[in-house]
Order: sequence, then C-alpha cells, then structure tokens
Amino acid sequence: MIRTLLLSLLLLFISCAPKKAIKQVLIQKETMSKGTIILDTAFVLQFNKKLPSYRVRLVEGEDSTAELDKCFYEIQIQHDISDSIVQTITGTSSLEYSMIDPNKETGIEFVDLNFDGYLDIKMLNSMGMNGVNVGYEVYLFDSNDSLFHHNEEFSGILGGFSYSLNPDDKTIESEGELGCMGHCFSKDTYKVVGDSLVLVKRTHQDQDVSNPDKYLLIQEELVNGVMTVIKQDTVDY
Repeated sequence: MIRTLLLSLLLLFISCAPKKAIKQVLIQKETMSKGTIILDTAFVLQFNKKLPSYRVRLVEGEDSTAELDKCFYEIQIQHDISDSIVQTITGTSSLEYSMIDPNKETGIEFVDLNFDGYLDIKMLNSMGMNGVNVGYEVYLFDSNDSLFHHNEEFSGILGGFSYSLNPDDKTIESEGELGCMGHCFSKDTYKVVGDSLVLVKRTHQDQDVSNPDKYLLIQEELVNGVMTVIKQDTVDY
C-alpha cells in the first residue's frame, strides 16, 4: 500500500516537471559526451541595465564524433543568484579558438549587434588562413522572452568577413578578401532594421574579364530599393 502510494507520487512529480528543464539537462549530457573538454570558463555580466546579472558558462571541447579539427561548444546562461539555468545553447566550430588566435582565451563575445540596447552573443566558428576572413554564429537577445535566438541572416552575412559596428547610424560594415593575393575584395555596408540587415552600399574589386591586366572596381548603392552601380573604374595590377 505504502509502496504503491510512493510510486504514484513519484510518477505525478515526473509528469509535472518542466519539460524545458529536462530538455536542457539532456542537451547538456549529450554535448558533454561528444569529446574532451579543453575549456570551461564563466562570465558574470548584465545583458542590459534593466536586467539582473547572469552567469554565462562556456564549455569548449574536441569533438571525437566528427572529423579532424571539429570542436563543440555549449553556452549555459544562469541566474547569478539562484544558479537556475535559463537557457542552454549548443553548437560546433571548425577549430578551437585558442588554436586560431593565441591572444584570445575563448571564441565568445558579448556585443550589441542590432543596436537595441541588449548584448548579443557572437561565437567564432571559423577563420581563414590569412587571419582576415572569419565566421561567426550569432545569437540575438530577444527582450520579449529574455532568451537568445540564433539569427541566420546575421550569421550568414557576418560569417566569412571581418566587420565593424557603427552605432551612430546603426550600420554594420563587413569586409573580406576574395583572392588575387588580397587585391580582390568586397566591402559591404548594411543598415540594421530590427533583427534584419539591409544592404545599402557595396564596393568590390575583381579581375577585369575583358582585360586580364586590370582590376575592375565597382561601387554600388541602394537607390529606390535597388542596388545601383554609381561608379566603375579600372585599376592597374
């Protein structure tokens, strides 16, 4: 009788447990079993002055289940006081960050990418051999649910290029080499509109197909909703 009652209470407790918390624990266990942990660090910060402090734990490791030089990372976001886990983010990167840039300890940065006053997460996942073209996974903070959401547009556009933020006019400039020993390149300017990016200016240089001894430098701007060539020049080798 007592055993039956205890079993019923246990089943009731399990059925009432929050599914989100259970899912986070399973994700954590699955990620940790992928390979050897090579970095386990934590940060305490505020994503916005209106919000309480959070503890962000970053775990990076060598992924033994994937091809060579593949790594995994897990980002745990906890309330600094209660230690309760708010969100768990998992992903993979092509190389462990300290192998790419010895001047950095981790591949994570907290920066307001969409100029909404809240810090977002930028996670490095690749870097070119020249150290210029880099790739990121971007997670934007949503003040509606106080969670980070992966943004394909920011990740795709910023991925592969270095960039600079311009808070005054809410634009992002990205620049990357396209070959030709550094002579071919593309420099784009995007206007941040909410959680989206609108291309407003582009300057790119490539080899001139009609004249192999020259480069073609083209400048485009957004005019009436259409990218329009405003200047075109040939450049000597």
